[in-house]
Amino acid sequence: GEFKPVKWSCRALLPSGKLCPRKDRSKCPFHGKIIARDEYGRPAVEDADGGESSSSSASREIVAPSQASSSSVGESSSKPLWEQIEGEVATALGLPEPPAKRKKGGKGKGVSTKSPGLVNLKAAKNTTHARLAKKVLNKSALQRVGDTLDAITGKRGDDKFGNQWNYI
Repeated sequence: GEFKPVKWSCRALLPSGKLCPRKDRSKCPFHGKIIARDEYGRPAVEDADGGESSSSSASREIVAPSQASSSSVGESSSKPLWEQIEGEVATALGLPEPPAKRKKGGKGKGVSTKSPGLVNLKAAKNTTHARLAKKVLNKSALQRVGDTLDAITGKRGDDKFGNQWNYI
């Protein structure tokens, strides 16, 4: 076993924009099989299988639809630009195209538009304290507690002073 130096590094494009510096012999543990890449991290030659590494092919497929959508910006269409881009990316990645969004009041199944998400600041806060206060401080609960305290006070008075009779 002689030591054979590693020829090149992985050089897959990282999310930070840099290239992967790992120097493994045949397979990078993060990016798969090591293939020849240019200075931008794009595969220079396809694999013998006819396919590219998974991370680089996914990034290339994502880049291609955005370039294609920029050329179709001038075309007038009923769909907004972001829906066109979303559909092109979905088809490039092999996903089903998202359903068309419907406005409120339409019939049938479809994704309805969301409410604006505004919050009523004057509405009572539903906190733990508020929920407990609603149960403890309601009229019938206060009446029940008052009756119980009156009964206890009366019983204590009868026990202490029940035998005091004034016969004058």
